[in-house]
Amino acid sequence: MATKAICYLPQVDLKSPQKCTPTVDCDSGYPGVKTFYRSVDFTISGNIIYSCKSTTFAYTYWSVRYFNVTLQKWTNYSAVLRSKYASDADYNAVYNDFNLRSINFAKKSLPYGLFEVCANVSMYAEEGKV
Repeated sequence: MATKAICYLPQVDLKSPQKCTPTVDCDSGYPGVKTFYRSVDFTISGNIIYSCKSTTFAYTYWSVRYFNVTLQKWTNYSAVLRSKYASDADYNAVYNDFNLRSINFAKKSLPYGLFEVCANVSMYAEEGKV
């Protein structure tokens, strides 16, 4: 039995690529938080660094949460986004896929509000044994 090379957790950074410019696109109520306009398509990108020699494939699962002002709590918005696609395969091609380093939002696909976008990245086919 041969073992695969050591695979460490990938490093995921979603903050740096979305850094805002004060007085241009920073939210006045949330300093350091970038504002995206609902009337324009936009992309959230991630700097993902893989630290694995035995595979170059990583599976990225993106999730979106929405802050519900009425309930004063975060709610999962991924299910709402999923319902806008004809099939799970169409949804997964956009939000969950191999080596997917960004997520695109079509204009008016999100309501007005505060959102949190998360990326969960895992190395593909890593079980420690061949």
